[in-house]
Amino acid sequence: MNHIFVKDGDDSIEQTSKRNLNEVTSNNLNINNVRYITSTKFTDWRHKGESSSIMTTIMLADYNFGTGHSALKDLETKWVKIQDLSNYHGVRTKISPEYRDIVTNLINKIYNENLISFIGERLEEVTNITYTN
Repeated sequence: MNHIFVKDGDDSIEQTSKRNLNEVTSNNLNINNVRYITSTKFTDWRHKGESSSIMTTIMLADYNFGTGHSALKDLETKWVKIQDLSNYHGVRTKISPEYRDIVTNLINKIYNENLISFIGERLEEVTNITYTN
């Protein structure tokens, strides 16, 4: 997921996303074949109480090499296997609440459109669990 800020020289949302990812990771992640998947209006905690909000985009890219750790001091990042997000329980336990809807949309699109051929089967839903925020 990427909150993108367009700069001079950015000719597409894909190019902007790749540039922004390079900035956030101090160029320690190499990707290609960046594709737009979905977007949504997002209420970011940094803009709480403001009339404006952020448009968050989800892009899919091919990983070449690198660690992808954030260079921003106030941002914690973790790698999560996409298969671990293939049911509600995985999204609910591994993704922060504000991102759950858009990650669910991403996972649904990946499975419905077979965007990642080697992803495997969807996990069965976990039952008999009550979730709280």
